[in-house]
Amino acid sequence: MIATEHLTADGRLILTVCDSELIGTKIEGKGFVLDLSSPFYAGTRKSEDEIVELIGRAWMITLVGKRVVKAGVACGAVSEKSPLSLNGIPYVQAVSMS
Repeated sequence: MIATEHLTADGRLILTVCDSELIGTKIEGKGFVLDLSSPFYAGTRKSEDEIVELIGRAWMITLVGKRVVKAGVACGAVSEKSPLSLNGIPYVQAVSMS
């Protein structure tokens, strides 16, 4: 899994995580393109435990791919009913309300 951490001006964590094999691709569907070749998604390889810890600290998350979304559901960050599917690839965005 590849994770990228972005900080807002007020220090909140925006986290993007993709399954490794999806980096560098473009996924089209539902009227938009998800460009995983952009620098916004260029991050570092992380373990599932590291991803779960980052998700717990994030204000906003974007998860792309079967393994990443499964990890987000397993840790309770997103509902299993939340993900969209773009050409068969699960995708979810969520914002913490706390």
